[in-house]
Amino acid sequence: MTLNESIPLYRDGCHYDALNSFLVADIPFYVEEARKAGTPALELGCGTGRLTIPIAQSGVEIVGLDLSPSMLAHARTKAEAARLAINFVEGDCRSFDLGRKLALIFMGFNSMQHLHDYASLAALFANVRKHLAGGGRFVFDVFNPNDYRIRSTRLEAGVDLEGTHFGDALLDRPLDLSPTNHNRVVVPVRFEWAGVGAGAKALFARQAVAYGITGRVFVDTPLGEKTVVLHGTGNVPLRKLIR
Repeated sequence: MTLNESIPLYRDGCHYDALNSFLVADIPFYVEEARKAGTPALELGCGTGRLTIPIAQSGVEIVGLDLSPSMLAHARTKAEAARLAINFVEGDCRSFDLGRKLALIFMGFNSMQHLHDYASLAALFANVRKHLAGGGRFVFDVFNPNDYRIRSTRLEAGVDLEGTHFGDALLDRPLDLSPTNHNRVVVPVRFEWAGVGAGAKALFARQAVAYGITGRVFVDTPLGEKTVVLHGTGNVPLRKLIR
């Protein structure tokens, strides 16, 4: 398992939330699972609290555990803003020890697929079993590993910096995800530059750049063509850009 801080997506909780703001479809499912199971609940790989916080808002006591300090820091900030007392714990899902039993443990949004070997998966399940109360449940979701290909027809995304159009990302040719590997793919994207003046000026004036991303991905799947909307905004400080 790779330490999450070494994966660029997990270095900045604000950036992560901006890129994944469209992910809401699974929230009602996990809220309902937590309400049915009762208190307490534990989310493994909780990240910025995308699922943890709505569950706490439903009245369920919940603990959030994650390996990334930066993601947890943002989760705590969001929980405080919502006036929620949530225990966020930094730890490894394979070896954590909370010293208590839980009615529900869950691992959402394909987080289990950060574990790439049998030993890691075995350790995870053994640790979950140790922490589950009698009659407790472990709920998780992963990519469906059945044998099919996913082909995208096109991708269109625009990028704004400081409220000024910066450029467009265009997928020049169909993207083919192999049936043997749906998790790792190189996207052949062409970027058309519109200008860098606003971004450069903001870096010198404020030591930060505000950005916005909007677009759509059109995907041809065995269930027909699907459209995924891309939308995100955020503010990237200069220190994040020069790491």
